[in-house]
Amino acid sequence: MSDLKERKELMKAIELQNKENEALDVELTQTLKKLDELDRNRTKELKQIASQINKANDALDLLVEKLTGDPVNYTVKEYAKLHHKSPRSILYLIQNGTIKAEKVGGTWSIPSNQSEPIGNNNLT
Repeated sequence: MSDLKERKELMKAIELQNKENEALDVELTQTLKKLDELDRNRTKELKQIASQINKANDALDLLVEKLTGDPVNYTVKEYAKLHHKSPRSILYLIQNGTIKAEKVGGTWSIPSNQSEPIGNNNLT
């Protein structure tokens, strides 16, 4: 008889532990959702900050250009990033004459007063 009583008590303890585990699972899920939302918000904030920094850099480039009279020059990688294109597309546009650039050493130099890439806008 005591064996049956011990089993019932053990089953009750297991049920109680399962309920506690379920409650902890719910709490953990809610915490993870909150962390995920915080992460998304932080990512959004960081993208906004990066955009503001890029705009400030562009403004500084224009200011330097106005003060010195000389255009600021970009590398292919910088110019591609500025115009949301791939460096390979920019090189193609340089080679076909759409973008005016000068090769200095082994690096292409593109003046900031160069107009936006035209031609095949599907290039990425």
